[in-house]
Amino acid sequence: MSTPLETAEQFRKRILANEQQSALRLIRAYGSVYQQILPQIEALILELEATPDVSLWKKVKLRRLKDLKRQIELEVGRFANFMEGDLRDSIFRSIDLGGQYSQAMVKAFVPGVRIGWNKLSNEAIEMLLGFTSEGSSLRQSLNALGPGVADLVEEKLTKSLALGMNPRRIATELRDALGQGLTWSLRTSRTTQLYAYREATRANYTANGDLVQGWRWLAAKDKRTCLSCLAMDGREFPLSQPLEDHWNGRCTMVPVLIGMENVQFETGREWFEKQPETLQQAMMGKAKWQAWRDGKFDFERLSARKADPTWGNMRFEATLKELLGSKAKHAA
Repeated sequence: MSTPLETAEQFRKRILANEQQSALRLIRAYGSVYQQILPQIEALILELEATPDVSLWKKVKLRRLKDLKRQIELEVGRFANFMEGDLRDSIFRSIDLGGQYSQAMVKAFVPGVRIGWNKLSNEAIEMLLGFTSEGSSLRQSLNALGPGVADLVEEKLTKSLALGMNPRRIATELRDALGQGLTWSLRTSRTTQLYAYREATRANYTANGDLVQGWRWLAAKDKRTCLSCLAMDGREFPLSQPLEDHWNGRCTMVPVLIGMENVQFETGREWFEKQPETLQQAMMGKAKWQAWRDGKFDFERLSARKADPTWGNMRFEATLKELLGSKAKHAA
C-alpha cells in the first residue's frame, strides 16, 4: 500500500500525462492553421521583396492584409472549436481523476480499513465549474482567439513596416505572432485541466466532511518549482478554500483527516534552505536572495495573490518591489 506522499506523486504523474496527450492533440490541430496561413504570409513577403521602393510597402500591406486577417480568423476559429471539444473531454478526465485521487489519498492514511466514500458525479462537478458554459470567461476567450491572433499579426506587420525591417525578418515576426495562438491554447488547456483536477479533489473532500476537515498544500520540490509554491507548501486550509495556484501550476492537496495526525513532509521552505547558495540565487535572483538573507522579508511572503478573470484568485511569486516597497530600488 502506498503512503500518502507516494499516492500524491503517482496521481501527479497521471494528470500530467493526460495534459501532455492533450497538448499533442492541440499541436497537431494547430498545424492546419500553419498550413493554411504560412503560404499567404510567404506570398506577402515575396511581394515586399519584389517591391524595392519601401515607400510602396504600405500599399502591399493594404492590398493583402484584409484577406490575410479574414483567413486567420477562419482557421484559428476552427481550431478554437476543436479546442473547446477537446478541453471539455479533458476536463471530464481531470474531474474523474480528481475523484479517484481524493479517495486514494484518504485510504492511504488508513490502509486496510474499509471506509464509506461519497463520490460526486463528474457531471455535477463540471456544472459547478462551468468552464465551457455559455458566457463563461473561458468560452469568451475561445471565441475571441481568432480575431485576437489576426489583430496581433496586423500589429506586428504594421510595426515591422514602420521600422523598415528586412522582409525575411518581417516573416519571422508574423510567424511568431501566429504562434501566439498555440502558446495561449497550450497554457490555457493545461491550467484548466489542473484546476479541474484540484477542484474535483476539493469537492470530493467536502462531500466527505465526516472524514476530511481540511487540506494541506503540497508542491513538487525541485529547481523548476516557483518560489510562490515553495512558500505555500505545507500550509493548511479549510475545505472552503480553493488551492489558488498559478498558470500551469503543479501543486495539489493532501487531506487533513478528523482525529488523525497530519502526514509529515519537508516543506518548501525547509527544502529551499537546504539547497546550495548557487541554486538559491538562480531560483530567487541575486538581489531578492540577498534581501531575504538579510532578513528584509519572510520566506512565506514570496507568494502573492492576484485576481484572474477565469480562475479567480491565483498565486504568483512576489516581486522585489512588492516585498520591499520603495526600498526595492536600493536592494537591486
